[in-house]
Amino acid sequence: MSFDEQYADILRTWQSWGPLGDVPVQSPQRATIVCQQLEYLGSSGAQRSRPYRPMIHLEPQLSSPEWDWVWNSDRPIVQYFNECDKNYISPERAAQAWRDQMVPLRQQKGKKLVGPAVSSNENGKNWLAGFMNRVSDQPPDFLGLHYYGTDGNDAIRYLEEMHSKYPQSIVVSEIASIDRNIGSVYNFTVQLANYMDNADWIFEYGFFGCMRNLADGFVSPDAQLMQSDGHFTNLMVKLQNEQLMVPP
Repeated sequence: MSFDEQYADILRTWQSWGPLGDVPVQSPQRATIVCQQLEYLGSSGAQRSRPYRPMIHLEPQLSSPEWDWVWNSDRPIVQYFNECDKNYISPERAAQAWRDQMVPLRQQKGKKLVGPAVSSNENGKNWLAGFMNRVSDQPPDFLGLHYYGTDGNDAIRYLEEMHSKYPQSIVVSEIASIDRNIGSVYNFTVQLANYMDNADWIFEYGFFGCMRNLADGFVSPDAQLMQSDGHFTNLMVKLQNEQLMVPP
């Protein structure tokens, strides 16, 4: 039975909070963080699976009850802050919260921490540099990155630039094409998935976004990974089942 057949019913009825476990995929690096919602679905006994990653999405999640959920989670890796450069959180404030709460989470609970994932533009790069400088004595275990664009070569250059600047292995928690040409979307996805599968410095990655409806008008509709009825799109089926991925 295919991945799509096994989990379509679960995917149609997922809830935003309530982790069920891990999700099988073909690539050891191809994480189920294609969007945060998909992280909550799972299968027991899968030979290859990618785990649910709790996330401190923004500052409200540093307070109860969300913080308690993270603190008490049995999951070994926690993600910190989502595009804080666009959400009015300064590097200074993010670094202070990192020291106050994330570092104790690592020290007392043994968690590995993914640093804040920022936009791939110059503002995001500058924000990240400011944050990393302020936490240089207590750095993240993994570097969190996002990338949206139309050119796969540009995406690879960005990933390599960040890899050359920071020593941590990378978690690409969001990546997708914003092109309105379906062929370009597929080519971008195939190129990046195959590249990241073979980059030993990329710990895991996930394409955005596996949800019934588009989050907004930014990401290409052709990059959508779930149909409105909850079934996977053809692109999602390819991502989950092909390694190497091949163009359609």
